[in-house]
Amino acid sequence: MRRFFGRPSFRTALRYAGTALALGLFVYLLSQQGWQEIVDSVRQIPTGRFVLVAALAFLSRLAVAGRWTSLLWLSGVDLPLGQILRITYAGLFASNFLPTSVGGDIVRLAGAVQLDSQRGRYATSIAVDRLIGLAGMAMLLPIGVAQVLAGPGVSIFGGSFVMGLSTPALAMAGQAAAPIRLLDRAKDGIQRTLDVIRLWLSSPRALLAALGWTWVNMILKFSSMWLLFDALGEPLGFWQIAGLWSFVYFISLFPVSINSWGLQEISAGLVFSTIGGAATASALTVALLIRTVEALASVPGVFALPGMLALRATQAAVGVDDTDE
Repeated sequence: MRRFFGRPSFRTALRYAGTALALGLFVYLLSQQGWQEIVDSVRQIPTGRFVLVAALAFLSRLAVAGRWTSLLWLSGVDLPLGQILRITYAGLFASNFLPTSVGGDIVRLAGAVQLDSQRGRYATSIAVDRLIGLAGMAMLLPIGVAQVLAGPGVSIFGGSFVMGLSTPALAMAGQAAAPIRLLDRAKDGIQRTLDVIRLWLSSPRALLAALGWTWVNMILKFSSMWLLFDALGEPLGFWQIAGLWSFVYFISLFPVSINSWGLQEISAGLVFSTIGGAATASALTVALLIRTVEALASVPGVFALPGMLALRATQAAVGVDDTDE
């Protein structure tokens, strides 16, 4: 079990504290809008539309699995599709509560090497999988920047965002205490990233296919958000939502809470209200519902995770070592 989740640390404690603070602030923002107004917003969404949003969330999880599958198969790793789905969903589910920003990836790697000893290949495929997802969102940043420059809410966004994130940002204070060490780690991380990219440039088909699945995932997500905003009477266009969410995505990468709980919702509420012009109650409602349906869409992983843990325990008992290669 410890090999799955890692040893408790001061940084892990900070992450839990940051999660609690971020969620507390999110609840505070909801209360400031008025609980009845939030409830009325949720009730305003037809049941059929919510079911459609949930269905799109489940399809988006399959697109995430498709991205990793394309990286594996087109690079010569013959892992059965059923196993890939099982491992992917276990990682998606685990990421909801693991204390690290890559906790779900740790579960994926552990699950994969139980079936095959190619640890290095799986590790790099997971790293590239994350990079492709980040690249897809980065492609939308120009759309978001254009809205920031032209949007009516840009003048107040800075102040609102700083105020909104001031509380969870305290959780980062301990991590910023050793800037030299952090700089060295950043340089090392950049170098490893470049090494991974160079390795996978020899498989351009795999990279292009993975990017295609990333866009499928993003289109499904933004369609869900558009359906919710439209049901709430907010005139946000599809590409407007896509551009603004790119900001939310990169903000949520800050390692101050578990799976960006609280941080993502606060960021979405502030970005879509101050820049997008949506009502704050509507923005917070959409952020809350998107988080809910995505968490529900990862529930199949709960059935895969115990089996992976049991297999891991069995291997440890018989002396199987997965640290090679």
